[in-house]
Amino acid sequence: MTALRIGFVLEGLALGGCPINALDLARELRAQGHHVVVMAIDEQVRVSVVPYAEQSGFELVRIPAGAGLVGRARHLRRIAREHDLDVLHVFASWLGRSAVLACGLSSRVPVVLNWLMDNEFTTTARTSLVVGTGGLHREAVAVHGSRSYLLEPPVDLARDRPDDEAGRRFRTEHGLGADELVLVLVSRIDALSPEQAAHGVPKLPGILLAMDALLAPGAPAARLVLVGDGSGMEQVAERAAEVNRLLGREAVVLTGALADPHPAYAAADVGLAMGGSALRVMAHGRPLLVLGDRGFSRIFSPETVEQFLADGYYGTVAPADPVANLLAQLDLLREEGERRRLGAWGRDHVRARHGLEAGADHLAAIYRESLAHEDAWWQRLADLGYLTGRDVLGRLSRRAGPLRALRGATS
Repeated sequence: MTALRIGFVLEGLALGGCPINALDLARELRAQGHHVVVMAIDEQVRVSVVPYAEQSGFELVRIPAGAGLVGRARHLRRIAREHDLDVLHVFASWLGRSAVLACGLSSRVPVVLNWLMDNEFTTTARTSLVVGTGGLHREAVAVHGSRSYLLEPPVDLARDRPDDEAGRRFRTEHGLGADELVLVLVSRIDALSPEQAAHGVPKLPGILLAMDALLAPGAPAARLVLVGDGSGMEQVAERAAEVNRLLGREAVVLTGALADPHPAYAAADVGLAMGGSALRVMAHGRPLLVLGDRGFSRIFSPETVEQFLADGYYGTVAPADPVANLLAQLDLLREEGERRRLGAWGRDHVRARHGLEAGADHLAAIYRESLAHEDAWWQRLADLGYLTGRDVLGRLSRRAGPLRALRGATS
């Protein structure tokens, strides 16, 4: 079968689950014989994905952050021509319009990936849309049409795997006793504005909830290890210091961002996680307690698996008492035998559904099916006109907003 020439476009340079998954897929596709170039919107970040990209064998091609819709499309089109790409795959729904404009009337195809908790339909139905959960896929087929595909996030089972020796070293390095109950949470620690939260996955609430639970009456004498960094780190560090002061011990351990968090996962008795990190917890054979927004927390188990397959490894349904709910979940994981049972079951689950090689095979099949569509030139031209018009109207509306406010204030 003919190898494909693929361009991946990351929405930024921040280290996180989505760019890691993208780079893992890119590495696997390249190992299968495809040509892959990885681009990213340039930005200033606290913790960069660049080292991970370099470890994966990719030098990221930078696209200026302030280029705008048409400017981004020009950069993407130039890179696509230089590498003679067949597919331009953007890993953020908001980049979809730029990808469509970049492909223009050429034979290459744009593919938009959305691994958020909500669908965002930013392009026309002739653009392939890839989503990450069963629920989003059903909605996408109903709204976007037949060019909607399901690709559950992958995990590299060769890298993320049980490793007792690495876990022991991590515990020793961070002063964690062999007999202590260790809860590990690996995440970007970002404080999102209300506008950002509407288009992303708020992780800070779950992190703060985990710390609050340690202070509650009846809480286990556990150690909570937080691995990560980001714009919310100052708030997290202040809360961690307060929790440690009130308990009179180092209950919360902050490691900062780790280039390789594998030993942290391996050291966990229980993994607290959401999104791609949840898959890595299970890949390490550890029981998973899924965190979300609004105080959501729930154990991943045979009884809850269907919920998470439909909604993703996250949640927004607020319990009446979030702290009490989290403690009740942890209480179910007190017994080592139960933790081992759920850890083994979770590892079997990710091996069956989320393996990186199978994910890359499925993605290549999506590309080939997308390339097989023979849209007429006038249909592509209509898409270009429609998306450009939407952008112009959006910019005019944004400019008119302050003017309307000014008139209202002076009238």
